[in-house]
Amino acid sequence: LKVISLSSKVTSLGENSFAGDDEIKYIKSYNAFPPEGLPGFTDIVKKNATLFVPETSIDMYAFSPTWEDFLNFLMR
Repeated sequence: LKVISLSSKVTSLGENSFAGDDEIKYIKSYNAFPPEGLPGFTDIVKKNATLFVPETSIDMYAFSPTWEDFLNFLMR
């Protein structure tokens, strides 16, 4: 799995739904509100993957417990 696309209707992520997958390179979320949950993203993914979020929502994602550890945010 290299790309994850989350529609604007996704509001939560299942526990450990992405655990152990170090190959994720891009995550695109179309929801203005950050989907929450404990998806189990590895530290490698949090460090290396690019997270695309709506321009008006970057601060919400940056302070969300699910997404705050990601280092690479881009606005779409």
